[in-house]
Amino acid sequence: MNKYFLIGIFITFELAFYFSFFHQSKDEKPKRCFVSIISVYQVKYGAWAMLTGYWLRHFHPDIPRIILLLEQLPLEDHSVRLLKNWGWEVKVVKGIESPIITPKEFEWLFTKLRLWEMVEYDRIIFLDLDVAILGDLNQLWQIPHSFEFAAVMDVSFAGKSTHLNAGVLMITPSLSKFHEFMRLSNDTDTKDDYIRFGASEQGFLNWYYQHNYLMLPSKFSFNVESMHKCRLYQVVENDIRIVHFTMNEP
Repeated sequence: MNKYFLIGIFITFELAFYFSFFHQSKDEKPKRCFVSIISVYQVKYGAWAMLTGYWLRHFHPDIPRIILLLEQLPLEDHSVRLLKNWGWEVKVVKGIESPIITPKEFEWLFTKLRLWEMVEYDRIIFLDLDVAILGDLNQLWQIPHSFEFAAVMDVSFAGKSTHLNAGVLMITPSLSKFHEFMRLSNDTDTKDDYIRFGASEQGFLNWYYQHNYLMLPSKFSFNVESMHKCRLYQVVENDIRIVHFTMNEP
C-alpha cells in the first residue's frame, strides 16, 4: 500500500512540475512587436507605411505591427483606416520636439525615443518607413536579451563605416532609460556634445551609445545610396533583408 502511495505521489509531482513548466513557458513567452512612426506630414510616408505594413504582414503575420502617429500631426480618418487595413495597429502619442535647432523634416524625430516607453513589450524592432523588406527578419528576434540595443552601422559614400544608422533598431524598452534620454537630451551641458554626431535623434543615440551596442549585419539596413560606391553590396547582395532608401526615396 505504501509502495503505491509513494508512486502516486511521484506521478502527481511529475505532472504538477510538467504543467507548471508548460504554463510558465507560455506566460513568459517574450512579447515583441514591430514599430514605425509617421513623424513628417508628407503623403509619401503614408504610401510607405502601407507598403511596410504589407511586407511585415507577409513575412511575420503573427507579430504585432504598431505605427505611432503624433498628436501634433493628426491624420484624416480615412488615412487611419487605410493604415489599419494594411495591417497596422495605430497608436497616437505626444510628439517630442527636437531640443536643438534642426531642419523642418527633423522636427519631431526625437519622438522615436518613446519606443523605450513601450514596456508592455520585451523586445521591439523599429523600422523607418523608407525601407523595402525583402525577406524575413527572424534572426533579429533571436538576438540574446543580454543585448539591450542593436543597430546597423551607417555607411558613407566612401564605403567606410561611421556611426550607427537609426533606421532599423532592436530595442529593449525601459522607462528608466527613457527618462534618462529625456534628461540628457534637454541638458544644456550635453547638447553641445551630442550635436557633434548629428542634429537629430540619430545623433543623440550615437552620442549616448557610441560603441556600446550590438552592431547588426548590413543586410538588415542596406543603404541603397552606397550600392555602387563600395564593395559591401557585392558581399551581401544575395542576402539583403532590408533596403534603406536614405536619400533619393522612390
